Amino acid sequence: MKILGWSTVALAAALMTGCLSNPEAADTGIHSDQAVLQPADGTLVSSGSVVCALPDDNQEASSQVEKLLATEEQFSAAMTGNVSFAVRDHNTQLSCVRNCETRFKTASIIKVATVAALLRQLEQDSTRELDPYEADLTAAAIISSDNDAQDELWQLIGGAQGMQSFLDAAGMTNTVLDADEQWGLTMTTAADQLQLMDMLVTGGLLSAQHSDYLLKLMRDVDSEQVWGVSSGAPQGASVALKNGWLDDPAEGESPIIDGGDEVTGGYWQRFGSVDEFGSTWTNNSIGHISSATESYSLVVLSDGNPDDDAGRETVNAVAELVSWALLGASWPGHVSACPFRICPE
Repeated sequence: MKILGWSTVALAAALMTGCLSNPEAADTGIHSDQAVLQPADGTLVSSGSVVCALPDDNQEASSQVEKLLATEEQFSAAMTGNVSFAVRDHNTQLSCVRNCETRFKTASIIKVATVAALLRQLEQDSTRELDPYEADLTAAAIISSDNDAQDELWQLIGGAQGMQSFLDAAGMTNTVLDADEQWGLTMTTAADQLQLMDMLVTGGLLSAQHSDYLLKLMRDVDSEQVWGVSSGAPQGASVALKNGWLDDPAEGESPIIDGGDEVTGGYWQRFGSVDEFGSTWTNNSIGHISSATESYSLVVLSDGNPDDDAGRETVNAVAELVSWALLGASWPGHVSACPFRICPE
């Protein structure tokens, strides 16, 4: 286990600008919005693929870190495919990331950033407001994960140029757009997606009105799409989430996003290991969980899953384990008891 005492800027640089393997050499020139993710002063703790930043003299955060780091050996030994998570407890100010430098295809979680980009553009033009047509598109894209609505929104924000402008403003420096503008093949990190969720929850990019609007859409997601970060949430908690799932077929074919239409316009070059084992599914979940006593943002990204069901089970299990560590509760086990044969004491 590696423990370092760091200032605000260095903590943010390590967690949100690549989680460098040599944190002492981290670049401290970060986007100002990223400062909302970190405590005023604190400690950087790492074990295996997990890096955590926690405020000094916070016993609850220290206990959370111990439990999160204890899961790393279980994650490393049991996970199929690649899995990354990022979490921030808004009460204790703890932030943790696993596999923070690994990029994953977004699939439909990019729809949250797309709607946020539209809302930000509206705020920059005093003559514009969200009209009924745009409201219908945003609702369809988030609540039903409608790909046609996303296509329309993508055009409304100015395509890749408009999205890149938003990513720059949000400080999402490790999110890379697809060269052929296939929005679902945008590459991102868990840390970048946590950055987005935290700015919706704590402010810093959109007005409170627009942030609340987008979070409300995420709370109204169709029931059959409620999985992932909702797993392990406290009973009765409010859950705002958006999930994405994508089957990445043989090279030269168009990927299928969220079980909908093919997304055309380019090929996706797949890794040899994925071809070899035939595990082609990406499953992602981002969101925020709040209750009378809890408030935390959580991101789980995964790829190389053998099928959609297995990918969702993986994401559910990781969300449960992370939530268990944060909340200090007994193992919930209500979604996937002993996931990957892991049963915490």
